This record gives sequence, structure tokens and C-alpha cells, in this order.
Amino acid sequence: MIGEEGKNRIFITTKKSEDDYQFLYCERVLCWYKIVDILCRYRKNFIINGLYNCQRIRFSPIRKKCLSMLNEEELVMAEKQTMSARERIERAINFQEVYRVPIVDWIQHSGVIAHYAGVKERKNEWTKKEAAKAARNALDMVQDITPSYKPGIYETTYFNQSTTPSFGLGIRGVQGFKVKMDFWTYWIIERPFQDIEGLVKFIKKDIQQINKKLETTNWKEEERNFKRGYLLNQELLGDTLQMYLVNVGLENAYNYATLELFTYLYADEPDLISEWLEVLNKQGVAYIDHFVTKELYPWILIYSDIASSDGLMFSPKFLREELIPRIKNLTKAAHNKGVKVIYHSEGYIMDILDDLICAGVDGINPLEPLSNMSLETVRKKYPKLILWGGIDNTQLLPHGTTEEVKVAVERAIECASKGGVLLGSSGQIHPACKLENCITMIETIRKHKIA
Repeated sequence: MIGEEGKNRIFITTKKSEDDYQFLYCERVLCWYKIVDILCRYRKNFIINGLYNCQRIRFSPIRKKCLSMLNEEELVMAEKQTMSARERIERAINFQEVYRVPIVDWIQHSGVIAHYAGVKERKNEWTKKEAAKAARNALDMVQDITPSYKPGIYETTYFNQSTTPSFGLGIRGVQGFKVKMDFWTYWIIERPFQDIEGLVKFIKKDIQQINKKLETTNWKEEERNFKRGYLLNQELLGDTLQMYLVNVGLENAYNYATLELFTYLYADEPDLISEWLEVLNKQGVAYIDHFVTKELYPWILIYSDIASSDGLMFSPKFLREELIPRIKNLTKAAHNKGVKVIYHSEGYIMDILDDLICAGVDGINPLEPLSNMSLETVRKKYPKLILWGGIDNTQLLPHGTTEEVKVAVERAIECASKGGVLLGSSGQIHPACKLENCITMIETIRKHKIA
């Protein structure tokens, strides 16, 4: 052990042999310069192993001195091992070589959060700071770090895209919806209308409110508020990236209306539904225009669930008329910022996937194996499509063995050898998943190096 006593100690330890050095440091180390020469006296494989810690605190003088001692082959290995999460994500989505596959997910499991945050588990409860610390220690990019919800029924506004500075999700001010909260999810249980006539009144009012909001919003102020919130989140997340989500509009509409009333009204008044979808979509475009930059997000997620495991919920004709053009609006706005777009829909979407790609979608999620949307299946037909997800969270993670999880992850990693893959669960790490299976998935990805 070499180092100083007290809170700023530095430890240099060996394992198994003198060639197998490990470099550990506490977060508030102040005496880096004192060990530069010590670092450089050891074998080059120790220098490579130690570079990651130097890079995490962006202490470039040490890193540069270490790098100066390596030959070209060793430099390549060092760069692979010391990639930041952002570098790893960007290289993967651009089909460039990475040392390991990036991990992208949303942890909504108190056991997994406790494990990676280093706290005692409180069943089905966690704070935002704990969710962020778990994501920081386990993931390269996280979908959200919201705290667990307090269970109950709330008469409140309904959920929609908002300028709230929190990963693109928030609440918009239309009263009359009752929402049932569970600790990790929510759903609408009562609406301010019960029939077609009531829905028509609601939609017309909603269209007016959204248009008014878009016209009267002080976007400069909202941009400042958003950036402030982003920076606060990033302070909690460290190297782990945040994700920005935008609803295309269709899922919001049929969730608010119920799928039954939405379908009946579209048959009676297709122009009204189309106008509603257009204004919801215009809202999403505005959020991309004002809040999304390449500096903050290498890619964003746009979403509207349009399928089940058996196939599409809507006809291809309807989707080509009412969904695809609005996806194109969002991808165009994002691509103008130099940001890629991944589209999320659960279920089997192969029948509309060519249309999604023509609309500018760069990748898809969540790739549910039990919907015949496995990584292997999609990659075989679409070798240049970014794929995120792929590890089954309906049967494998909740009911499988750790060995089965490891085999599935290793098989998924084989699909990532040429890039374009971000691994994670096929949705989110939810409470029904076994703790040991979630840890196995994460650790197998983290430790499995791409050949």
C-alpha cells in the first residue's frame, strides 16, 4: 500500500501477482501529483488499469503522463478501457468500435437501486438521489431517476410532455383526471368525460390550450429553467447520461380518450382526431427545438405504443396517415440538431418498421424477444439500425435463473460486435424482476469485453 493517511488516502494494491495491480482512490483525493512518479514506475498494464480513475476526475496531467509511456497497441487498449459513458454511447450509435457494450435502462426496483446505491433496501421505496446513484454506478445512460411514488388515488392533472426540467416528462394543467399511483407506475382511472360528446368537448378545449401555451410560453426562460434542471440531474448522475423523451402524440391521445372512444370518434370525425394529433405533435417538436441539443443528448427517445405481441393495434393505413408523418416531424427537428432518434413501441412492429426508417428513425426499442422482436431477428434484417434493449423483462428476468440470464446477455453481446447496440431490459428493470437476475444482467454486460 502506498499513500497518505486520513480522508485523502490513496491505495495501490496487488492481487495474485505483481502484474495484477489495482488502483483505488477516494472521491476527495487531493494529492494526485505526489503519486504520478509512483504510477509511472509500475508496469504498463497497471498504468492502463489506472487511467480510468484519472479520466473520471478529468485530471489530464496524470493521464497524459501515463499515456506517454504506452506504445501504439497499448494506447488503443487504454483508450478502449477509459472511454467515458458519452464516448461509449456515441461510438456505439455510430457503429464504431467500443470496448464493451453500453448499458441503458430505467431502474424501478428497490433492491437493484439499494444494491448499486449502497444503501439498505426499503421495499418499493427510493429517493431521487438513490435512483441517481444507482444509475451512476450501474449504467451508461438512464431513462429517468424519478423517486418511487406514494401509492394512492389523486385527482390531478393528466400526464403529458411538459417543459418541466426532468427528462422531458411532466404534468400539464388540465383538471378532472383521477390517476392511481403505485410505487413505480400510474394509470388513469377516471376521466372528465364518459362518452363521445364529452370527448369532443375535451379535445376542442385541449387543442385551444396547447396552441395558446405554445404561443405564450416564454421560451428563453423555459430554456434556462430546463438547463438548470438538467445540470442538477447531471450533478447527481456524474458520468452517466440523461435521456430525453418525446411522445409522438398518438399514445397520449388514445390514453386520455381510452382506445375505445378514440377509435369510435376517429370513425365519426377523423379530421378532429387528426387536428388533435397534429397539435400534440407540434408540442413535441417545440420541445425538441428548445430543449434538445447535441451537447446534452447524443440521441433522444420518441414513443407511441402501437402494437402488442400479436401485431399492430392500428391498421398500417391509419399509421401511415396519422403516425408516420408526425414521427418524421420529430426526427427532422432532432436531426437538425445533430441528434439521433430511437423509437419506442412495445410489441411486434416489423410490419411498419420500413415506414419508421423512411420517416427518419435511427433505431428502435425495446426489442421484446417474446414478441418475435429479438436483437438477433431484427439485426439480421436491419444491420444498420440502432438497437436498444433486448433482455427479456417479462419472463427471463422475473422467472429465469442467473445462468439463463448470463447466456442471454452473452448471446446479445454477439450482436453488438459491429456496433449499433445498447443493451438493457426490454422495457425497464421493474419490481417483478429477480434481484439476482438484474445484477447478473448488468454485471455480465459490464464485464464482457467485445472481441
